[in-house]
Amino acid sequence: MQHDHPAAVGRRRRERGAALVECALVVPFLALLVLGTVEIGRLTRSQLALAQAAREGAQSAARGYSIERCAARVLNTAEHSGLIRANVHTITLEWSTDGGTWETLANSPSGTENASRRGHLVRVRVRYRHPLISRLVFPGSQREMSQVMVARRQ
Repeated sequence: MQHDHPAAVGRRRRERGAALVECALVVPFLALLVLGTVEIGRLTRSQLALAQAAREGAQSAARGYSIERCAARVLNTAEHSGLIRANVHTITLEWSTDGGTWETLANSPSGTENASRRGHLVRVRVRYRHPLISRLVFPGSQREMSQVMVARRQ
């Protein structure tokens, strides 16, 4: 029966201990790197979905649809694009003759009609609260996102 020298046994134990310490130091950084990469991907996806929703709203306003219909199309597009409908918290619809001074589309007697006229610019601004992955650790963590689209009334 062969026995290892006591010094060799101690050296192997120290090497295993050092490897464990190195692993304990590196794993949290790798986890943060992976979570950060996932979060950036989610933010990019949400920004693209928000742009699509704002574009749909601007196109609807440019066609002369009512304010309710434009807002509904923004919300439906946002939801179908993977955004959380309840987190779309502001939809602003405005019009302008020159792009300098903007007025709300609701400046009509009924307050719901599209007040813009042919050739006017219409602008849709959509705001969204993107829930961050870090909310699992820090409750309430979210990022405010906004997208603006402008179209000419047809």
